Amino acid sequence: MHHDEAAPPRQLRWFAPADQPAFEELWRICEPHLSEAWAATVEAMRNDPALGRLVLDLSEEALSAQEREARESLRAAAKGDWTRYEEFLRGQGRWCAELGLPFARFSQSTTRMADRMAGHLVQELGTSPRLAPALGILHSLVVRALSVLGTEY
Repeated sequence: MHHDEAAPPRQLRWFAPADQPAFEELWRICEPHLSEAWAATVEAMRNDPALGRLVLDLSEEALSAQEREARESLRAAAKGDWTRYEEFLRGQGRWCAELGLPFARFSQSTTRMADRMAGHLVQELGTSPRLAPALGILHSLVVRALSVLGTEY
């Protein structure tokens, strides 16, 4: 390649290619439950003294737009490109930091959602040997997401 040619954009990856099947299984099982998990998380945040103002100041339309962006960015990640999801998380982190919300409290909403997703994985996979890799990917996803959110605080 000549140095004057533009390099193709590089996709951001969160997992090794060998882990992609486990992520795809996680996505297949959990994606149908995202709206329910999102709604439960928003409701828990509304009832939290520190986080309530985060969602109380938002219209239902704005909350729906955030849910849509979270879903669409995760859908792109399921296809192997994490760039959009990471941008979404960075935006969420900046927004919470600007509002002065404690990171520890905000991170609880992320882990609450992951707990719900873990329940769906266990319910569907039961004693299958595929359960451990799917739970491992969920754990890695949460750790990485919290890391990205935290960089904006």
